[in-house]
Amino acid sequence: MVAVKVIVQKSEDAIKALHLLSNLTIKNIVNFLKENGPSPPSQIARGVNISPSTASRCLQELRKFNIVTAKWKTVSIDDRPLKIYRLVPNVLRFDFVLNEPKTSSIKPGHVVKFKGSDLVDFKDGDKKGIYASLESVPFKFSDLTASILKEAERNPSFKDLKDKFAENEEGFKEGLKRLLTLGLIEIEASEKA
Repeated sequence: MVAVKVIVQKSEDAIKALHLLSNLTIKNIVNFLKENGPSPPSQIARGVNISPSTASRCLQELRKFNIVTAKWKTVSIDDRPLKIYRLVPNVLRFDFVLNEPKTSSIKPGHVVKFKGSDLVDFKDGDKKGIYASLESVPFKFSDLTASILKEAERNPSFKDLKDKFAENEEGFKEGLKRLLTLGLIEIEASEKA
């Protein structure tokens, strides 16, 4: 099994990587490369039923996060060189929390910390996308969840964070659970308290 690891240092990078990896076409490309090995964009495009230009664009996005690498290769003397893409070994791994986190025990004096993260575990036999390690929970990362993560990095006070999203309390709770489940944040008692 190929595991892929994307290390992110900022919430902005985490949001971009998670949005990218939640895209069905991107997941299909990663799964294609996992199953078929190094391939040129034209072969990948045929394999996942997309246009070569779409395949090239997606592969460039994957290169930004070091999920794939590219190397020029000439197949025979008469052929022009082809750019061959391969998955970076030991990348795409995400450790999900196995139990749904309980947010009821979070107190106003707690702080929310962005942890940085390893991203995404593509399981054997999973052709549809990203799932939690021992669960069948589809990956989701909404705009509200992204906003909560960005705000938590700027202002880690749980009370301030809760106040900021008071208009959408249910959405805030769900976004917080998702971030805890994905391991992108941790919540702990403030050192000041």
